[in-house]
Amino acid sequence: MQNKPIQIINEINNSKIISFDIFDTLITRNLFKPSDIFFYVGIVANQKLSLGINPEKFVELRIQTEKEVRDNSKYQEITLDEIYSSLAAKLFINTHESNTLKNIELETEKLFSVQRKSMYEIYQYCINEKKQIFFTSDMYLPEDFIIELLHQNGYLISSKDNVILSSTHKKLKYNGELFNILYSKSKAKSKKEILHIGDNFNVDIKGARKFGIKAYYSENVHQEFIKIPEIANIFKNAKSSSIKLATSLSLSLYSHKFCDSIHASQTYDKTTLFNKQTYNLGYLGLGLFLNSFCNWLIDFGINNKINKFYFLARDGEILKECYDIIAKYKKNCPKSHYLISSRRMYILPAIKNKKDLNLILNNNYQGTVENFVTNRLGLSLNDSNVYNTLKKQNINKNKLLDSTKNNEDIRIIVDSLSELILQQCEIERKNLLQYLSTQISDFSDNYALVDLGYNGTIVTLFNKITNQNKISINVAVDSNSHERNELPYNQKNIGYIYESIPFTNYNYNLKRIIPMLESCFSSKVNQAVRCKLVNNNIEIEYLNDINSQDYKRVHFVEELRRGTIDFINDFNKIVSINPRFFEIDPITPLNVLSRHFSSPQIADMTIWDGVYFENNYAGWNNKAIFSSVSNFSSIWNADTFVSSISSNDVCRRKFISNSKNYHKLILQKNKYIFLNIITCFLRKKFKNKLHEINLKIKNYG
Repeated sequence: MQNKPIQIINEINNSKIISFDIFDTLITRNLFKPSDIFFYVGIVANQKLSLGINPEKFVELRIQTEKEVRDNSKYQEITLDEIYSSLAAKLFINTHESNTLKNIELETEKLFSVQRKSMYEIYQYCINEKKQIFFTSDMYLPEDFIIELLHQNGYLISSKDNVILSSTHKKLKYNGELFNILYSKSKAKSKKEILHIGDNFNVDIKGARKFGIKAYYSENVHQEFIKIPEIANIFKNAKSSSIKLATSLSLSLYSHKFCDSIHASQTYDKTTLFNKQTYNLGYLGLGLFLNSFCNWLIDFGINNKINKFYFLARDGEILKECYDIIAKYKKNCPKSHYLISSRRMYILPAIKNKKDLNLILNNNYQGTVENFVTNRLGLSLNDSNVYNTLKKQNINKNKLLDSTKNNEDIRIIVDSLSELILQQCEIERKNLLQYLSTQISDFSDNYALVDLGYNGTIVTLFNKITNQNKISINVAVDSNSHERNELPYNQKNIGYIYESIPFTNYNYNLKRIIPMLESCFSSKVNQAVRCKLVNNNIEIEYLNDINSQDYKRVHFVEELRRGTIDFINDFNKIVSINPRFFEIDPITPLNVLSRHFSSPQIADMTIWDGVYFENNYAGWNNKAIFSSVSNFSSIWNADTFVSSISSNDVCRRKFISNSKNYHKLILQKNKYIFLNIITCFLRKKFKNKLHEINLKIKNYG
């Protein structure tokens, strides 16, 4: 309890009797709004009872019926039996069907109810301090069911007398009458001996104080999470009746993960999307996206009778891990296998003649001659033939090459070393085929290769090397891949994003944020270079560490992956009973990622600070996604916008470019931006102070 607010501890210590509200205080739901329970019930009811009413209309009818029953009741509270007795007539169903429908709602409540961990710790503290505990709630559900629900979530009931429900006593909290029953049952000598804790300020706090007992306000985690501006902007329909169940569940998981505190509003930096945490980028961003992708991939595999997916390294490592978790909950999923690969590992083996040397020229390169010859061509300057050939061409090993400006130098190097390159290609092809034969039992089997994207290049090379024509399945496919690979090589490229949304749609254009996207799919393991024969065994040679700062990238990958896998596990454990009810459209996760990648909140940029962008194949060895110091040049520059300080595009500016201190750059580049940041800072500071005052007012009257 040392991390819990001292105010609530003091209040508990100064009270003999503790009363807890139940829903959204001790227990919350894994659906974002209470009415989403009715939406789920509407789906199940149609499956079991063939009601013929769509879920949206069922929600409206269920809410309307409850209101009518309340309006017509002579008591302050109603019961679930009364609601479904009235609902039966509206749905034209008999008593047996009505009871079935009512039980579906009760089972749904049990399915989605979950312990609020922060409040459970406070409850346990009360137990340890030998406090007398009551559960006081305005709720139409039956008493026996509420007790069962409390037990299910770890709350032990010593006696039914300790559970005080409006549905049993026909009294409510707001006017103090239900609190009067609490006072009577507690046998307290004074009302001031009782402390009530709840999440509804008007009912739990004002009602309790009006009656004369003490009250402490526990903020509703769902309500506080959706108040975060970036969250509210992305999930604009969170409070509407049209919200998808997958989105409702996701928002609940986010709320419980990030805002589960008695003072939920104080747990998250409201100027951010990810609270400056790499883990949160995985849980809130990449997790939902990969959950959607893997479900789409499973459906694609089953529909196309694919026996196995080969996930290509290194992007495929996290893809396979997520796929395997989801596949456990489904039937007839294609098997999965991780296949070591890289452009470097496949390009040289794919070169079988001099014309094929053009494959080397397809990819841009920026770096020294020595690095190009060693890493791209697999040759050594210690080889006298290589050294003398370059010397004859007056090419210095330290000369800088840049294919984006002039490709002729590279062409001369490749041409002059062509015979040596072809020899190296033959060696690497033989070794690669031997490695592949240990991984793929039958090359003609119906399998597909899975990668991040974007043109299916590695799969094109794989097919050329193995004389196959396998499908390339990508997270994202560039629309240009049709001309680059599909037409010339008769290869089929399937892209999840391209199939669902045009890849170059501005709002979800991942093509212009490739470095950030690729970093999210990176791995702790370095890039594979080639297959080597060592003592008659094939071994994979990996690129040596060439950057002392790579530990930041590795830490980034570990935290991002931890958050991603946690979300995949949390989400699929819940939806496993009815996974089709929780299908995720790609728009929401893409909106989260593309918004962050293209218009990051300033505080969230610290997630990427010093994260080395590993693209040694292109010759880069000094770039980071973002760097606040001069160790690296920042990739996040011209297209990076400061969206957090203005709601329109006027404030979008070039933000970071090789700066020693990005705060100074903001001031230097745009005084308007700097002044807005100061304004936002002051506004936040005073807002936080005001919030502290409001909490004290709420909790101390």
